This record gives sequence, structure tokens and C-alpha cells, in this order.
Amino acid sequence: MKTLKYLIFLLFVLLFAYDAYSQNVIHKPTTTQKPNTNTQTSTANKFILKISPNVKSQIKVDGEYRGDVEAGGIKKVYLQKGEFKIEVISIENKKDVYTVRYTVKEEDLNTEKLYDADVLTIRNARIAREQIFEAQQAVIRKAKADSVAKEQAIQKAKQEAIRKAKADAIAKEQAIQEAKQQAIIREAKADSIAKVEFLALLNGISTNMIFVQGGIFTMGCTSEQGSDCEDDEKPSHSVTLSNFYIGKYEVTQKQWKAVMGNNPSKFTGCDDCPVENVSWNDVQEFITKLNQLTGKVYRLPTEAEWEYAARGGNISKGYKFSGSNNIDYVAWYYVNSSSKTHSVGQKQPNELGIYDMSGNVWEWCSDWYKGYPNSTEVFNYTNQARVVRGGCWFSRDCRSSCRSSSFTGRIGFRLVFYKYTVENLILPFKKTNWQKTSEVRTSKK
Repeated sequence: MKTLKYLIFLLFVLLFAYDAYSQNVIHKPTTTQKPNTNTQTSTANKFILKISPNVKSQIKVDGEYRGDVEAGGIKKVYLQKGEFKIEVISIENKKDVYTVRYTVKEEDLNTEKLYDADVLTIRNARIAREQIFEAQQAVIRKAKADSVAKEQAIQKAKQEAIRKAKADAIAKEQAIQEAKQQAIIREAKADSIAKVEFLALLNGISTNMIFVQGGIFTMGCTSEQGSDCEDDEKPSHSVTLSNFYIGKYEVTQKQWKAVMGNNPSKFTGCDDCPVENVSWNDVQEFITKLNQLTGKVYRLPTEAEWEYAARGGNISKGYKFSGSNNIDYVAWYYVNSSSKTHSVGQKQPNELGIYDMSGNVWEWCSDWYKGYPNSTEVFNYTNQARVVRGGCWFSRDCRSSCRSSSFTGRIGFRLVFYKYTVENLILPFKKTNWQKTSEVRTSKK
């Protein structure tokens, strides 16, 4: 019984398989390369697209294989209403594919159309690209060969340059020795003239000092400064000072060169312009050398001395700027400076006869930059930044009470001289790492 059931089941399976096979044979394409499971057996309500390629090709519709066609032949493709992706693929090279999106409308049904598929142009374009690529590779190979040849030429040129440099060095050394001998002769001739000019410059520093009688004054944000006061100028406070002498002018480039033998200024070519672009430590070196050369005692003013002198000392008229309420009368600043410094003493002096305490260049003081006593703005840059006063050619704010710190590149200075006393000698100069610190306040002026 079991064997009979098994045979009946097997017979049923064979009949089912034969029926499926028969159905497949009816729709199988004539070509043996690929089966076409979608060949239409009826053209009713279909659109016939007759595809004629110019090379032997394979036809696909929406990725479905529809058969092959010879070059110049015609392959009929039956389509319903809708949009289709037609691919005509070269059998010789599958890279050559002619693709088109084709839309069948209602009125196209039961009609046919011949469509030429230019696969040959696509093939030619591919071949052209491959030829271009090969040409590029040839250029690269040639460039590599040229690079090797160029490197060899460079090495040869370097060796020749080394030989020439050695010969030039010998000739140059001989020329240097000869020039040194000539320089010694010229220096000897000019030495007497230079000494006279040098002494005149040093003497000019001491003769252009203004006496400032000591007294009591209010330092900081006073009433004439109005709403322009910054927080670091507050609170105003009383200061008592002794007599001192202060430079009538800022130290000039000519005077700096006489003492230091160089000119660090940005605006060169103007010997009577104030020296600038000097650090606080640079100024200390200058003062040390000047004191050694003259046997006198010069130093930087304290911040209080500077402001007292800028305000006019004990004959002050209460001006906002040093010598006037009109900044254009007394200062070179951003409006009238033409973006550069100017010769000292060209503007109107203040009450004491001191020039350029407003504008031209910022001026170093001896103090560290920190808040005033009882200030609500608590800051202290001791060992970090020194005070600068007066504003410069680039500044908007050049008021007598205006204070800031370390505007590197825009700073010069003037000197204070204690003519009759020795108790105010500056301490022996000790170089610090101040020049390595960054500018502390750049938000104003």
C-alpha cells in the first residue's frame, strides 16, 4: 500500500513538472543565450517598439532581457502603457550601453515605431576615453623620466655651485680684509667730527629738561575728563610730588642712535622723530649707557610724575589734553598724523613748555600697570606689564589721565633728571622676561 501511494505521488509530481515545462517552452526565445520569460504572445493593446542598433546588441527593458539583435537588424519589443528604461547593450563589449527612457501613452497602443539605437557612438566615445587615458599615462611616464634627468642636472648644478661658492668665499674674505683696512683709515679721519656731534647730542638731552616744581595734585578721572574716563583711571586720588626735571621732548631717533648705535624705529628717515618700537628693557639699557657716558642720573618718570607734568604741574589750567582742550592743537593722533610719527616739538606745548605729551608716541613710565588705590576695577600686572601714557599717532584717546599698558611697537619715552640729588638713583638694571609677555590691555585707545 505504501509503495502504491508513493507511485501515485511520483506520477502527480511528474505531470506537474511536464505542465510547467510546456508553459516555459511556449515563451522561450529563439536564442539559446538567455531565456526570455516575458515575450508577448499577443499584440492586442500593445505598443511595438522596433529597436534597430548599429552593432550586434542585447536588448533589456527595465533590466529584463528581451533578446539579441544583429547590427542593422530590428528587434520588436512589446510594451504596455507606462514609462520604461530601454537598454541596448553591445554584445562585443558590455561596457557599451545605449540607454533611453521611453514613455508609452494611451494613443501609442496598437501602433509601432522604429527606434535607431546608436551604440556605435557610445563605443567610439569609450575607445576615445581609453586612448586619452593611455596618452595621459604616456605623459606621466615621460614626466617621471624627465624628473630623473632634471634631478641629475640639479645635483650637477649644486656641485658646481659649491665649487664656485668656495672660490667666491676666498675672494670675499680678501675683499673684507681690504675693506676693514680702509674703514680703519676712514674712521680715524671721522672720529674727531663724530666725537663733537656725539657730545652735542648728549648735551642736548640735559639742556632740554624742564623744571617741574613739586606739589599736590588730583590724579586720575577728574572733572575735565568728563565721560571719556576709563575704569582704570578711577578713583581719582591725591598725590604729593617733590621737584623734578622732565624732558621737554620725547627722546629722538638721533639721540637713541648716538647712545645705542642702532635705530629700532618703524618710521625711520626722520632723525628728529621720537624713537619708537622700543621695549621697557631696551629703554633701561639706553638709560644705563647714557648715565655712564654723561655721569648724570636719568631715569623714566613715575606714572604720577608723568601725569603731573602733562597736566601742567602747579600752573595747570585744567585742560583735558596736555596743553589744550582741543586735541588738534597739541597732538599727533589718528585724525591728523597720516598714520606715522612726526618730528618732536611741532605742536603747541603745555603750560610748562613740554611738547607731545598727548599723541605722537605712547611713553613708558617706570611703574607696573595696576589699579589705583581703592579702585573697584581690581587688577595688578606687577612683573607682567608696565604703564604707558599719552596716546600715539594711531590713538583716538590722548587725554592727560588716559593710561594703558604695553602697546608694543608704538612706544617711545622721555626722561626725568634729578639734577641735585643722588638718593633717587635707579637700581642697577636687571633684565627680566617682560619682552616675552603678551600685551595685557588692547581693548581701548
